[in-house]
Amino acid sequence: LTALVSEDRSKAARFFFNCSSGQQTSSEVYRIAMENGSVRYLRSAGSSYIKPDGTHQTTGILWDVTSDMLMAQKLREAKDNSDIKNAELELALQELSSREHELEEISGRLRLALESYNCGIWESVDDYSIAVWNERMCELYGLPPEAEKLVTREDYFNCLHPDERPTALVNTMRDADDPDRVSTQRVLLPDGSVRYVKAVGRLHDNRDGTKKIVGIAFDVTTD
Repeated sequence: LTALVSEDRSKAARFFFNCSSGQQTSSEVYRIAMENGSVRYLRSAGSSYIKPDGTHQTTGILWDVTSDMLMAQKLREAKDNSDIKNAELELALQELSSREHELEEISGRLRLALESYNCGIWESVDDYSIAVWNERMCELYGLPPEAEKLVTREDYFNCLHPDERPTALVNTMRDADDPDRVSTQRVLLPDGSVRYVKAVGRLHDNRDGTKKIVGIAFDVTTD
């Protein structure tokens, strides 16, 4: 008993008495205080029986259930905190739902505005080395329309009128530190005609520290 945690000695003594008194098989969990200050949980089960010579013998088994008990303790603690967590989660979900509703309204207005002006939408890394164009962007620059077309800087330059390409390269380098990008360029279409396209973009900082440019483009040939 001296090896046990003091609070568990009485129940352990009661358990050993039950085992040796000839009652049904008993089982109990008690704690052992280790030399390093940690606690080990042991489960013991045993019962007594009468030997052929008429004497009593108690036989039992003992196994380490520390991992199970610590896990059960963590689960109890988690359950105790579940009401608070559930309330916090419910509030967070309500906030998220409200924001999603606001975002849906803003997105609807943006779609309406873009459709009204028949704009293309583009997104690029900050050095314009690669971008993603929507279908309308592809149409504006004389490319086969795709929902999300991956466009390199070379692909973009090839769409421009040859006289525009040197200027476009200079502008790309000059725009490195400019948060707002605006340019109007001539696009050479496959049929040989020329279209004037105005592109407007804004630099954004991503959460991971990288930068990207998001913008729109529209046909200003008539103007």
